[in-house]
Amino acid sequence: MIIKPFFIEDYYVEPTTNQISIDGRIVAVQPKVIEVLIYLCTNSGNVVTNQQLAENCWENQFIGDSPIHKCVAQIRKLLNDDAKSPKFIKTIPKKGYCFIGSVRGLEVTDKQLTPWLQGNPYPGDSPYSYKFKDVFFGREQIIKQVHNHLEQFTANQSLWLSISALANCGKTSFIHAGVLPLLVNIGWLSEDLKPLVVCDIKQALTEPSPLLPLLCQLNEVGLFDEIYSDIQLLDKLDKGKQIRFNTNRYSTDKPCVVVIDHIEALWADRDINTHPTLILSFSNLLEQLLCSTTCILITANDERALPRLRHLLPSTKPSMAVELPEFSSTELINIIQKPMSLAGITYLLDDHSREQVDSLIIQQIQLNPVPIYYLQGLLAHLYLAKQDNQITCQSYLSFAGLTGYFISQLDQKFSLFPDSDKETFYQLLYQLVSLNHDGTVVSVIYSWALANGDNASSIAVINKCIDIGLLRYGKEEDKGYVYLSDERLLTDWQVIVKWLKKHIANLYIKHDLNLLTQRWLNHGQDEQYLLLSTNKLKQFNNTITNKNICPSDEEQSFLHASSKKLNSQSRIKHTVIAGFFVCFLGLIGLTTTLLQRNNELKETQQSAESLISFILVDLKEKLEPIGKLELLDMVAQNTLEYFKLHAQHELTGDNLYRWISALHILGQVDISKHNYQAAKQYFSKTLTILENEVLQVNDARVLEQYMLANYWLGYIAYIEPDYELARNYFTVYLEYTQKLYDLTESSDWLLEKSYALNNLGAVAEQVNDFMLAQSYYQSSYEIKLKLLQSMPQSYALVLDIADTRSWQSNIMAKQGKLASASDLLGQALKQVKQIYQETDDKAALEYMSDISHRIAMHEFNLGDSAEALAYTLNTQQYLTELIINDADNNIYINDLIWSYLLHAKIFISQEKLDQALVQLEQTETLIGQLKKQEKANFKTDKSSVYRLILHAQIMDILAQKFSAQRSIEQAFSLFQQYLNQQRDIELFAYLVATKVKILTNSGSDPAHMSSEMKSSLDILTSQLTDNPYDLNAIFLYSTMIKQLGNQEANLNWLNRLEASDYRVNDYLVRTTTRN
Repeated sequence: MIIKPFFIEDYYVEPTTNQISIDGRIVAVQPKVIEVLIYLCTNSGNVVTNQQLAENCWENQFIGDSPIHKCVAQIRKLLNDDAKSPKFIKTIPKKGYCFIGSVRGLEVTDKQLTPWLQGNPYPGDSPYSYKFKDVFFGREQIIKQVHNHLEQFTANQSLWLSISALANCGKTSFIHAGVLPLLVNIGWLSEDLKPLVVCDIKQALTEPSPLLPLLCQLNEVGLFDEIYSDIQLLDKLDKGKQIRFNTNRYSTDKPCVVVIDHIEALWADRDINTHPTLILSFSNLLEQLLCSTTCILITANDERALPRLRHLLPSTKPSMAVELPEFSSTELINIIQKPMSLAGITYLLDDHSREQVDSLIIQQIQLNPVPIYYLQGLLAHLYLAKQDNQITCQSYLSFAGLTGYFISQLDQKFSLFPDSDKETFYQLLYQLVSLNHDGTVVSVIYSWALANGDNASSIAVINKCIDIGLLRYGKEEDKGYVYLSDERLLTDWQVIVKWLKKHIANLYIKHDLNLLTQRWLNHGQDEQYLLLSTNKLKQFNNTITNKNICPSDEEQSFLHASSKKLNSQSRIKHTVIAGFFVCFLGLIGLTTTLLQRNNELKETQQSAESLISFILVDLKEKLEPIGKLELLDMVAQNTLEYFKLHAQHELTGDNLYRWISALHILGQVDISKHNYQAAKQYFSKTLTILENEVLQVNDARVLEQYMLANYWLGYIAYIEPDYELARNYFTVYLEYTQKLYDLTESSDWLLEKSYALNNLGAVAEQVNDFMLAQSYYQSSYEIKLKLLQSMPQSYALVLDIADTRSWQSNIMAKQGKLASASDLLGQALKQVKQIYQETDDKAALEYMSDISHRIAMHEFNLGDSAEALAYTLNTQQYLTELIINDADNNIYINDLIWSYLLHAKIFISQEKLDQALVQLEQTETLIGQLKKQEKANFKTDKSSVYRLILHAQIMDILAQKFSAQRSIEQAFSLFQQYLNQQRDIELFAYLVATKVKILTNSGSDPAHMSSEMKSSLDILTSQLTDNPYDLNAIFLYSTMIKQLGNQEANLNWLNRLEASDYRVNDYLVRTTTRN
């Protein structure tokens, strides 16, 4: 059965992807709900009984009415329908349901597609022609829209169908294999496609007189009464006649269909101002065609040239404008599978991956899209390589997969470029690639406005590159841009790889200029952040002069200000040198006398300073690992006092390093005491002292101290919190880890770089920039994986990798992608397990218990209670082993309590209430044990309250109303005694919502709870305002909104919950209790 997308009023239903869309918001729907919805819609206006729904939607299954009622309720919720005053589904008492809403475009058909017996079902990298109409897939929905629109016209009306799209979206194929067959079906074209005129502007421009072929075709079908003998006159309208249509036209009652393709070629490598006659001739021809009632005009135009086409025809609008989107996943799947199936070809299974070849292609194109004609070309080659009407994985891999085929074809097409075009492309690469924050080469977007500001050759080459799929054109807020079509080109396409090797130094110069400019801007264009070196300024200017980089306006301002400052300093320097030279001659004698005495004093001073340095560093190395850094406070203070006597502003070399070390120790001591303001002063002083040093010397010790000062200042800003300031400091921290690695090539600095990326990721996460945070974490993860190859036995590094995966999981969870979050934690757990198996390290076991518990919570929130239970049991096993080894560790006992509580909650969701009570008894025993040993803490008090809440829920489900109310009152009393509403927001909200439900189920009026409910809701709202991505909090918010009634809700939060993976089967969403 084939079910195409359809509309229910403004709701767009996509059965193949189980999605419903409205106002740009897409909601995933369970397949069974979609199935019930479609059955109701296909029987719109008729009463559908429960038995009919069961027989058609639950075929060969024995079900009661409950699943049907549940599906209908979910449909009503999706459509914002009300059972009491329905707009869509009306309940017919004692009979069933009737769908009363407006349904458009619903087509359900069991039509068998026609087998393909004409050889290769793919045209290679050429567009589809009319011949391939039976194997043209992917644009059925748009063809249907065109059909619906054409039904409003008659054959003797003026009609203009304008088709536009981004490059490589299949405009030509859409016309010839989609639209023309449609015109044949509705009788506007004969089976032999007459009368039809086709003009490809791209091909026509290769002719001496570009419009002549089109005019000849128009004359053949009788549209003109004459053809100009001298086409040059036609190209010069001031000397030629106006085009006149022939009244004695083609002898048929059908309109003439005129297809003009690739209109954008008029501007591809020509400037409209220098070739006005051709453009005006074409414009005049279009206007004449549009005036005819015997002509159906179909134009195809790249989206880049749409503004120019509108400029040519300002007063004329298309009868229908079709904007072809890029191919969706479903459309690509149809293109890959259906033509082969119609041709009797089967994709075989890959023995290694256990996936069919078509699945491998689908996965690859979803991860890394390529222009559609490359996919068609690969599929055509696979058809030719078939064996016994089967396509093997070996055939697919012989092309190195889709990526390999794309790159090999790109090589061939690029090799046909003239050398001048290749050189232009190489120059454009400076605008298309850059270095990111960690020094990796990445592609960047290049403004189309800037590209059009370049010379004509650049525009022509950019258009050529777009045509062959090397570049892609994009648009955002009516601003166009181009970019490399695939990031893999940077690593896999030898043309770019070789260019990068040759020009990487210039990219680093461009990167350095950008970093220095940003630092200058971030510090309010402070003069001290300008260039300090004339050589550096010359390097930047030389690179710009050679046209290797094109600086932004901000970068040009930075260079201009730096040049102005350096010129001023140079004049002052020359004046001072002249004065000093005179004094110098008089001081030579005195200097000689004092020099000997000074050397003797220096030897004594250096011995003392070496001893101070040794004591300071040695004590730091011994005290820092055991957390006793504060014991160094006195030594560090005395060190500072010593250097104050020796003019610290003149310190250099070892003396400078010792003084900075003392400052850092004092700063770290203050941080350990949470005295952040004092610590900030110490580290800020470090930056002030070293600001010039780091730009002038390549001393690893100085760079390290500067890097650490930025780290600690970023840490303090993060704690305060000032995330923008933290980001600035951490960015410099990252920059200097790279410089230290470049200087020393030590893997320690590469690891430090990964830590800097983690810090930047944490800042991005705090400001809810999840894509940026994920990028930082992923870069950190890749660095650590690279290091692990050279240090496979480094368990600390494996733990670091697991940590990074854990942070990435947090990002996914905040985005509502709980399944992805659980998968990432699963990877982390696997890595830590390996360490534990090889080392029996209890720290790894502790980490395993934490990760396993978090996975269990994700799986429970996903609605997968079986998986949640499995990970909960693992957590308890790990914690039990930890407690056996360290029985006095109350942290492990508290963690075990919370694992038992989750265990109980899972059993409640599964209605295994006796087993849930057993878990609560174990929890009570452990809580009592901690209280008896006087080890109970805040976390223990929270678990006590939560245990009572769950006990009350179980009693309510069992219809033990008195016990339920007693337990919930005990929970309230305990909460008020030990906890705080402002601090324990979600627990209090859960407590209040549970109590309201228990009172409601018992028949009591919960009105007296309204003040607690509103208070709880207000606090919960405040929390969500600060952190709108806490799904548990949104779930509680949604529950309380429903309980209060007549309460205005934040739809953004509710939509976020609906669009997420969050499908928790909590007591609060239960609708019944046991009788």
